[in-house]
Amino acid sequence: GVLDVQELEVGEDTTADVVALSWAMAPLLAKRRQSEARDLLQVLGQAEPADADFWNNLAFLCRETRRYEDSYAAYEKAVAIDDSSPRLLNDTALILQYHLHRDLDRARALYEQAIARADAGLDEKPDASTARALRSARTDARNNLSRLGSKGR
Repeated sequence: GVLDVQELEVGEDTTADVVALSWAMAPLLAKRRQSEARDLLQVLGQAEPADADFWNNLAFLCRETRRYEDSYAAYEKAVAIDDSSPRLLNDTALILQYHLHRDLDRARALYEQAIARADAGLDEKPDASTARALRSARTDARNNLSRLGSKGR
């Protein structure tokens, strides 16, 4: 049957249900049908799941399909739920800097936060894979911050 998001009742189980349903997009992505996967996630997003990965996935698909305002809105929801990921913070900022060309002070703050989160994560001596991801996110944030320069100030 067709999913009626309005019938989902908001609560603890809603997020789990929506996240589980979002896995239905995997076959669409495998077939490079990003627009359809994005549309599926946008419908599921009407239930406002409290899952940062859900919003990050929607943000990514919106970005890849050039829906930059939608991408930014989804990234902001992800960051509001969990602001500990340097990659997520960097990606939120780059939408502002490279695609929307606005709120550059916000982008700068997000890059700085991404760098600080990556440094803090590296101080905890993570496993090699996590350390690589943190270093990569930190490098990207530093590079983007450098390209931003004094714009927006």
